[in-house]
Amino acid sequence: MIVTYLDANSDIYNNEKKKVIFTLSYLKGGNAERYKTLWMEQKKNAAGTGALDYGTLAQLTQDLQAAFKETNKKHDTLHELRHIKQG
Repeated sequence: MIVTYLDANSDIYNNEKKKVIFTLSYLKGGNAERYKTLWMEQKKNAAGTGALDYGTLAQLTQDLQAAFKETNKKHDTLHELRHIKQG
């Protein structure tokens, strides 16, 4: 959905930095916000200048998918099956 919005507003989000910042603005609360803070600190330290190297939207997307992937799908599925109730 974010990619569609970025495409529709390509005159505003016309470079990778703007796209990444816009996407990061949606990471709010809980683990998402903690991830964003950690990610920004790592980018700041990697640049070595104190400025953030935001990279690309594709890289941020890969980073997010890796960080929030389902790690125990079998366990989660069994848990869901055990708690199914017929209405």
